[in-house]
Amino acid sequence: MFEYFYADSVQDIRFMKLPVMLFTEPQFAGLSNDAKLLYSLLLDRTRLSLMNGWQDADGHIYIHFKNAEIQQVLHVGAQKAVKTLRELEEVGLIRKKHIGLGKPDIIFVMQFIEPPADDENHHAGYSEPEIPERRMPQIETPAFPSAQVPHHNNQTYRVRRIQSDPSDADTMDRSREQIKENIDYDWFAECYADKEKIGGSQEELDGIVEIMTECACSTHPIRVHGQPMAAEVVKSRLMKIGSEHIQYVFDCLARVTTKIRNIKAYLITALYNAPTTIDSYYSSLVRHDMYCLE
Repeated sequence: MFEYFYADSVQDIRFMKLPVMLFTEPQFAGLSNDAKLLYSLLLDRTRLSLMNGWQDADGHIYIHFKNAEIQQVLHVGAQKAVKTLRELEEVGLIRKKHIGLGKPDIIFVMQFIEPPADDENHHAGYSEPEIPERRMPQIETPAFPSAQVPHHNNQTYRVRRIQSDPSDADTMDRSREQIKENIDYDWFAECYADKEKIGGSQEELDGIVEIMTECACSTHPIRVHGQPMAAEVVKSRLMKIGSEHIQYVFDCLARVTTKIRNIKAYLITALYNAPTTIDSYYSSLVRHDMYCLE
């Protein structure tokens, strides 16, 4: 049975953007609803690629999105997944590039708004002046618990396990698989295997998955920001964590300059806070970046 919305629950929900123009503009009238939904998913993945710096030599952002993923998220068969992706390609909302060597195709998600008519110089051999590569400006990391163990020193951390019912191994396995699905674990693993530029490492990702699994199966209060919180409250928040939140936590960890004595407590609090702080964090990065360009 589903619950009512409360003031503190709406902000925890993960949303994706679905452009209204896909339903109102005549050039998109032939698109199926599945294709429109898939475009929204591809836009969401583009945001992650931007955070990772996945761009070609011309600065075009690209993504990886396998047919198997389309089948999984849309709950369709292989032929339907191919057809739906082809719809977007035929209308010009995506462009695919074959890489070969056993690697998946890369997909360029195109803007759904056509350029102004006076922008014809881009189609007449006009080349834009080179823009020097900019590094992401250094700004303060959002407030997480005060640090307590050296970070990124390749140490093996020994931490006390959160109390859970060890007899219910099936529950832990189910929670672990659900968490992996929520955070697009396979996508992270593929990136690490291909040495793609992405935050964290396979070992750090696995550690985060185990911490989240223990929290999800805990039967005792869990300390967040130094304060005990009901296990169900923490579980509810962590089960809403997506791949962009994991990237966000990795990004924050990379910017930590102080020592972290209790990495597990730090990560639990960082993960718990991620859904409510991620938008403000990246908005501040953009504002800071735009200020530096003025």
